Amino acid sequence: MKLRCNVLSVALLAAGAAASTKPTLDADQISDDLSWRELRNNVLAWNLYSEVNRFNPAGFRAMGSGGFQQSVNHVIRGVQRCRDMATHHLQRFNFVHEKLNKITLDGPVRDPVAVSTVRFNTASGHRGVTGELVPLQVGCYEDQWTHIGVRNRIALVRGGQCNITDKVKLAKKHGARAVIFYDEPTESSLNPEDANKLIPVGIVSREVGEQWSKQFHDGKHIRVKLNVGLSTKNVREAGINVIAETTTGSPDHVIMIGARLDSPDGPGLNDPGSGAAALLELLETIHLYTGYFRRIRFAWWGGEFGPEKYMASLSPAEAAKIRVYLDVNTIASHNPNFTIFSYDDADKVLAGSILTDYLTERSGVNATYREPDRESASVAFRKRGIPCSGITTGADACKGLPCDDSTNFNPDALHVAARALAFTISKLALRH
Repeated sequence: MKLRCNVLSVALLAAGAAASTKPTLDADQISDDLSWRELRNNVLAWNLYSEVNRFNPAGFRAMGSGGFQQSVNHVIRGVQRCRDMATHHLQRFNFVHEKLNKITLDGPVRDPVAVSTVRFNTASGHRGVTGELVPLQVGCYEDQWTHIGVRNRIALVRGGQCNITDKVKLAKKHGARAVIFYDEPTESSLNPEDANKLIPVGIVSREVGEQWSKQFHDGKHIRVKLNVGLSTKNVREAGINVIAETTTGSPDHVIMIGARLDSPDGPGLNDPGSGAAALLELLETIHLYTGYFRRIRFAWWGGEFGPEKYMASLSPAEAAKIRVYLDVNTIASHNPNFTIFSYDDADKVLAGSILTDYLTERSGVNATYREPDRESASVAFRKRGIPCSGITTGADACKGLPCDDSTNFNPDALHVAARALAFTISKLALRH
């Protein structure tokens, strides 16, 4: 596969042929063209770059590390092999690097309570934060904080109904020492620009939060201790998005597909490396064809910040040209559970149904629908009104761990998912 673009280009030039002599894009043919071997080789490349940088303090393939830069270079080499058929550029950006060392919560009788953190939290100091709990409801509005006496105490707040960052800022404004949320998703995130600038935050289960709230209203004093140990660092221009785009197709009608390229806590071969590998093979295959109406844009994201940074760089007019975004992440699980991302019926009709039909009718596998995670790159596109879909084979026990290595990916599942993506992208690109 790696020589396909160059071989075809040389052949066409030697014959004095125009680009129109290339075969017209055919969804069935391109899905058959995808190489199992090249998909596997791309995944194993991430493992090589991770092993070289295993003991680098920056992490295996974390943004800013040598392993990440080698991964970027690998993608660029693939794009350049098809440079007469595709263009590319790098988008560099600053980001906040956060490392959580520990988070603990001692309950009213100094018993440890299960607690999770939020992204871009604030450290408590090595002694932690101790105080009496003061419960309130969702805490979205100023007047909800005015008369509850939260100063020098720890606020106990129900999740939902408004942005979690706004709640934490109101808690700090009214003198709270920390915030304990309940009935709040454990993957919640504050704004990156507020990292280590607010007050410590923890999340407990709904059952624990409701129990403490009831005890407070029954007249009991509930004293807890929250300890958040973390470090944050602002890293300048170490974040990189690699954006490649076909020269065939209308620039006013763009089909976009993306996958994360970094992996800070392990080699990341299945999550997210399988998706990044599939995109590269898709690019090198689809550029052997012409005759499609819509332009195809590929994105290898520099971490979770990448999609937000990219969408923030687009004007409303530029964003409106993106007709659909497909997110590809973990598609090589050993026990694959093929799942199609979809927010609503409109997403299913546009891309999700094509993916699902291909998997069930052509590949003979069952596929189900679910909404993307809050961490998904789709979120940034969805905020701009862009329909989104995508595919995953499900997380496994090695997600985000050093064991997500060369033993932890399933090349057959990867091949099935990549072929479904090739078919779907082609069908969408051929639409007028």
